[in-house]
Amino acid sequence: MFKGKPEANGVISTTTLIMGGCGVPVLAGQNFLFYVDALDEETQKAEPELAKQTQGMISIYDSQMLPPNPQLLDEALAEVRAFAKKH
Repeated sequence: MFKGKPEANGVISTTTLIMGGCGVPVLAGQNFLFYVDALDEETQKAEPELAKQTQGMISIYDSQMLPPNPQLLDEALAEVRAFAKKH
């Protein structure tokens, strides 16, 4: 789920806005929790071509692979949902 108001057919980039940040590595068959940093208005105005290509960038600092164990997965997601409700 994308928290916020993305376009229905919006694209999220796996690259980063950090110098040398080439992307977010993912492993096939694993569950991931991605945090997306939306492009702010200043970036949208300064980089109109980028803004046409993506609504935001996956955060390389916060995104994480989720545990494959179903019980641990449920616990991890419950923590994230509780945190999201607070904010």
